[in-house]
Amino acid sequence: MTSDPQYWDTCLFIRYLMDDPQDEKERQQLENIKPLFVAATKGDILVVVSTLVLAELRPRDPFNQEHLDEIDDLFYRARSNIRVVALHPVIARRASQLGSQNKKLTSPDAVHLATALTEGVSVFYSFDGDADNERRRSGKLLAYSLQFGEPKLRIEAPPLPPPPAPPGPAQLKANFGEADLGGTLPGLQQEPR
Repeated sequence: MTSDPQYWDTCLFIRYLMDDPQDEKERQQLENIKPLFVAATKGDILVVVSTLVLAELRPRDPFNQEHLDEIDDLFYRARSNIRVVALHPVIARRASQLGSQNKKLTSPDAVHLATALTEGVSVFYSFDGDADNERRRSGKLLAYSLQFGEPKLRIEAPPLPPPPAPPGPAQLKANFGEADLGGTLPGLQQEPR
């Protein structure tokens, strides 16, 4: 593992299962999390989740069976890359306190937040900051970034994937042949100075 543990909200798994994003925002969210799933599958990152994710994760059509298989691999076979934390009395009590102090925080979101704080993760990834959706009322988790824990827990949307590396000399040669890559393009004459 090369990075600090990160907490993943259920909505990341739900978005990953979607086979047909409904709009540009959902398509971009899916593109943002694909590299995270690749890294988790390869064991490059440690993902922390509550057992509540297992109960909240209810695929509905259309969903991507290949992505569901990857999620099953993470949860049930590749357990060194994912830490599934049971909702035990200490976390439940902490969730209750968070919910009492923050009335707009939903109970499931309070459980996720209490789990992340108890496990000492460096970042909590979620898309939960927008309006309600057809499945649930939004707890607007992103609004709670840097409000809890010591050090303060970052709650943010997954980062954009890194841009592709610029082509190297070998790729340029493959694309453009033996052109003079340091000067003029073939067929163009340089004007005299």
